[in-house]
Amino acid sequence: MMEFKKSFASDNCATAHPRVMERLFAVNAGHALSYGDDAYTQMVQKKLCELFGGACEAHFVFNGSGANAVCLNAMCPTWGGIICTELAHINCDETGAVEHLTGGKLYALRGNAKNKLTVEEMEPLLKKIGSQHASQPKVISITQCTETGTVYKVEEVRAIADFAHANGMLLHMDGARFANAVAALGCTPAALTRLAGVDALSFGLSKNGGMFGEAVVCFKDLNHMPYVRKSCTQLISKMRFIAAQFDVMLEDNLWLRCAAHANAMAKRLSEGICTVEGAFCAAPTEANEVFVVLPNHIIEPLRAFMDFHDADFGMDTVRLVASHDTTEAEVDAFIAKARELVAANA
Repeated sequence: MMEFKKSFASDNCATAHPRVMERLFAVNAGHALSYGDDAYTQMVQKKLCELFGGACEAHFVFNGSGANAVCLNAMCPTWGGIICTELAHINCDETGAVEHLTGGKLYALRGNAKNKLTVEEMEPLLKKIGSQHASQPKVISITQCTETGTVYKVEEVRAIADFAHANGMLLHMDGARFANAVAALGCTPAALTRLAGVDALSFGLSKNGGMFGEAVVCFKDLNHMPYVRKSCTQLISKMRFIAAQFDVMLEDNLWLRCAAHANAMAKRLSEGICTVEGAFCAAPTEANEVFVVLPNHIIEPLRAFMDFHDADFGMDTVRLVASHDTTEAEVDAFIAKARELVAANA
């Protein structure tokens, strides 16, 4: 068997949690109804309502880009606009999927120093409302955690939701790393979404120990979501295999424990790498992503030791992502290798 090397390239590169693999094997015994009509999927729907402390509807999809595209397609008409940050995943990393499938326009704003949308920055877009010559702002989309690793606090989400609803807009949360945000804030999932005014959530699983699959969780009545999901080719026939993963991750808060561990490993990595001569953090480490400026001469040899990606910050900034399966030994070995490379060039 090929031996796979660990890395800090992305939590997408991590393993599926062993309990997820066990559950997938178990749910593979026998036949079940298709397209979400199976008892397993129905049971997990109820568990998600319990998780978010009230009525909601979960629509399982294949992946994160699909979750965003399906969700925003259901929320935004073709003549509408979606407000996001310039670095938002839907603006930079989904090959125009949202614009292609919604027919709407992305209003990409700079965001503040922590890559978060603010009411003050969005207010000028209100001038477009009522103009037949402009795409009408209909949805605000925030990423939790942000693309620079920062976390929207509950009161920040609520302020944006209040602004959206007061101006005839809906609020979407791209929660590819939603678990990491909940773990970092120490709040309930409901407090960060339904109770804060979020209308729909792309609930990520793949980055937090899942094998595949995400959920579009609707807190507002979007009756047409099933048809949108099908037309966007995101309706899986053997849906029990996604539901089973959510089921096991929700048991004894495994999803939160995995995220909390990844966050803790990122903090350990951030604190350690910034003690290396010539290295310093380019952004605060609030969840499981570390953005750090490294001495240029150690970047490639360090990448060969344990892979990571460059960041879009300029200079010599790299992104290091901790996962549910990252160990303290791996973090410490990476830091030690960075020190070794700096010393060798002294």
